[in-house]
Amino acid sequence: MAHDYHQGAANYNPYQLFHDGCAECKLNAESMYPFSKIKDMRQAWHRACRFEQGRLEPEEAVSNVEVRVLRILWSLMVRLEREGLSLGLYPGDISGVMYPIGRAHTPGNKRII
Repeated sequence: MAHDYHQGAANYNPYQLFHDGCAECKLNAESMYPFSKIKDMRQAWHRACRFEQGRLEPEEAVSNVEVRVLRILWSLMVRLEREGLSLGLYPGDISGVMYPIGRAHTPGNKRII
């Protein structure tokens, strides 16, 4: 499947993660792994936060196909907030202070992974 030319579409918006009217964007957004096709995860993270808080500017209009992805990201943010990560803070910005994968420990310093 060829990816449609977004910039030529009447409803094109460069801020959108996935674009309405593009069959491949729709397929990617509805897939089990929509985040694997996002080029800038930090931008997507902050877009999802602003979307759910109603803080997107008018020129940042949300496409119908990206709404599901933005809501999944928001639900992850809310869950991570319960674990101590400030709402809206992108995990990649603090990755140097997090445990490496496979080395997480419980408070008693027992390996859990």
